[in-house]
Amino acid sequence: MRVLLLSTSFRLEGPANTFIHIARYSRSAGIDLMAGALAGRGPAEAIYRKLGVPTVYFGRPGVAGMGIASRLRRFLSSEGVDVVCCQLLRGEVVGALATRDLSTCRVVCVVQNEDPYRILTKNPPKALLSRWALGRAARVVAVSRSLADFITQHQRVPPESVTVVPNAVDPAKFPTRAAASRPQDLPAGGPLLGCVGRLAPQKGQRILISAFHRLVRSLPDASLLLVGDGPNRQALARLADRGAGASRIHLTGWKRSVGPYLPFLDVYVQPSMWEGMPFATLEAMASGVAVVASSVGGLSEILGNECGVLVPPGNDVALADAILKLLCDDEARTAMARSGRRRVHSHYRADQMATAYFRLFGQVASEAPRSS
Repeated sequence: MRVLLLSTSFRLEGPANTFIHIARYSRSAGIDLMAGALAGRGPAEAIYRKLGVPTVYFGRPGVAGMGIASRLRRFLSSEGVDVVCCQLLRGEVVGALATRDLSTCRVVCVVQNEDPYRILTKNPPKALLSRWALGRAARVVAVSRSLADFITQHQRVPPESVTVVPNAVDPAKFPTRAAASRPQDLPAGGPLLGCVGRLAPQKGQRILISAFHRLVRSLPDASLLLVGDGPNRQALARLADRGAGASRIHLTGWKRSVGPYLPFLDVYVQPSMWEGMPFATLEAMASGVAVVASSVGGLSEILGNECGVLVPPGNDVALADAILKLLCDDEARTAMARSGRRRVHSHYRADQMATAYFRLFGQVASEAPRSS
């Protein structure tokens, strides 16, 4: 069975983690795997090649989606690809266009987030485009149960066409504090909070900064580490400088690996406004860190009742109170950290996720093509 993993780009953004984990286990599963990107070279390309997975770049500057779809169609046909697995709106649309009337190849679309553009009342053109593309897929993968409900409600995908495969991590790559070496660039002294993610409205760092300015009134020696880069960086830096915690907020920029930093956090914070199932939260839990997160997307599924604290999204007061309460309760924080690490080891391992995808690819490849 030949499978193409089709990404928007080869940049190391959140969705890339899913495909890279699939690539790590593909050879042992007997899957003939390739990785492709539509626009944007990046470090993921080298990772795939190191894993022995061939890569192909379909995009060229200034070329419209239809041109890329034509190139993809020729590639799928000439290479005998059985399944093309796509992510993000552009991947969904190009994959659907490329496989029209191509009976030899089936499409699987992976949806990672409860993106507002998929809601008809918020962005009609994109919502309808996505609905069309997902409607042509042999199967739509949702990374959480709540996201599956979102897809069936807003994208009108039949429930029987949606498969839930949670995101996952390799716990062995995330040691606890006792087994790790402290990075020299971490702030010294006092409780340390951290958040990892693209600096964009979805991830809610603005709410976290506001909450931190409140929190330092009670814990003046606390520090906040914001790891990542994105379009909101300058605005967040200005917000960080305007408040009681200005000198204690550190925007580190993008890091190739956050693993060395995570175990030294006292609390990991995921203040997202919407989500699917964020890898950074799973990585923090695997590192033995208690979590405070927004009650959105699959975060309640990850944390359950024992692995962290959930707060309403966009509420900086509730967020500050939850963090402060957890920092002041060593026993509860330690218990949550241990439960979270156990939960990742038992339910959110990368080998489990990859096996679920391989099983799904086999099912899809064996099914009769859907009529146009």
